[in-house]
Amino acid sequence: MFYREDECGRNQLFFDCSLPGKSRFMTSNKVIFAGHSVGGAHAQAAACGFDKLKKIGGKTGKPFNPIIYDREFLPVSSEPLSEWEPAHKASPVGLLQLSPVDQYFPLVAPGMQPYREALSVKPMPIVMAVGECDCPSLLSSTPPAWQENTDKPTQFKQLAPAGGNSWAVAARIAKGSHCGYLTEPDTLCQVSDSEKECNLCPGIAPYPPDGDESAFTTELFRRFIALNSKRNEGKGSRNEWLTSPFISWLNKQSPDGTVKLLPFRSGQYIDYAGAETMQKAQGAGIP
Repeated sequence: MFYREDECGRNQLFFDCSLPGKSRFMTSNKVIFAGHSVGGAHAQAAACGFDKLKKIGGKTGKPFNPIIYDREFLPVSSEPLSEWEPAHKASPVGLLQLSPVDQYFPLVAPGMQPYREALSVKPMPIVMAVGECDCPSLLSSTPPAWQENTDKPTQFKQLAPAGGNSWAVAARIAKGSHCGYLTEPDTLCQVSDSEKECNLCPGIAPYPPDGDESAFTTELFRRFIALNSKRNEGKGSRNEWLTSPFISWLNKQSPDGTVKLLPFRSGQYIDYAGAETMQKAQGAGIP
């Protein structure tokens, strides 16, 4: 971008106008957004796409139309993102959230609910993974990522409202911690997972970083990326997603043969809009 914008050497002998295209590390603008903890909630906003981000931001007092600068003494800047060509902006094709934590403080941090509601009608594969022993995500987040009590608002209920056509699915990891996904220890996560701070799993040793839960997460990412690499943007359906090889792999007690998932009330190991209704219909012999 900045090589193209820098006009000072454009007419010089060694200026190569083909370099920007050659130096691109992505072959398309298809992007899977992912995040852990607070970053997991922020990824919910990013996955809405620029146009929706800008629209929601205008309504919530959080305008979004960034300009990018290089780091030179006299910096060159890009045009505002709204003026970029569609092919140069990220086109969200999937969302992976690991123990998302939403932070809602009136007048300061409005939370991610408007973005989750926008995602609830977006035809896009969405996965939320939550640990059984994950206090920040299950207790401290506003609202919690997931709860058995369906009378209370949760992030997942806003992503996959009852009776809706949302593509979002959730999975609960047995003995899963808040930082077990990570490949390296993190001081903040270690505090949040300590027995002093979290009493969700008395007598249970949750997964530490760079262990079995981390290896499971790596495989989760690998399979999710592989699915989206084969999927053409804008093609497919919710049913195809729910019957895809990725979901068939995830919807097991132990997808990778080591880490176990907890079942939901539907009897399945994934939750999604209408899961219980579908299970009852299948039990009654309705295809």
